[in-house]
Amino acid sequence: MSNQSLLPFDDQENLPIVHDDSVVAPEEHRSERGQGLVEYALIIALVAIVVIAALILLGPAIASTFNNITNSL
Repeated sequence: MSNQSLLPFDDQENLPIVHDDSVVAPEEHRSERGQGLVEYALIIALVAIVVIAALILLGPAIASTFNNITNSL
């Protein structure tokens, strides 16, 4: 392997370069990591939307309950 390049793909044939019986394809690993992060972000956004909706719907009932408690004290 005298012709080693810093690029993950050979310029002439656009094939992955093989080092020590393993294929170097960092773009695949980056896209999988990015995909996982996007999935976690979507889950967090969905949970936030559900919490906000629950607070909007249940907010007046909770406020009424606390007002009743403070009035009875």
